[in-house]
Amino acid sequence: DKDRRVLTKDGVNSLAQDPVGKNFPWRPLRIVDLLPTMYLGKETMLPMADLDEKYLLLYFSAHSDALSKEFTPWLVKAYNIMKKKRKDFEVRKKK
Repeated sequence: DKDRRVLTKDGVNSLAQDPVGKNFPWRPLRIVDLLPTMYLGKETMLPMADLDEKYLLLYFSAHSDALSKEFTPWLVKAYNIMKKKRKDFEVRKKK
């Protein structure tokens, strides 16, 4: 549960009794619950609420990953096209 206590010692049987997961004891967190309340803007920390009603792409990459190095220029091109068309579009890169 939310306090990390054991819910059952017979998990296999509990799941077998509930094949569609209706009573599954844990739920994945919503993305909004995983994000911080503030994000780094161009120069300062800003409230995440500023991004409400915007399309948000979270991009995770590593400098050592060759695919990330190839993909990043394409992402920049796509971002520039989208930003010209829409003001409600943001990309945040997380290293």
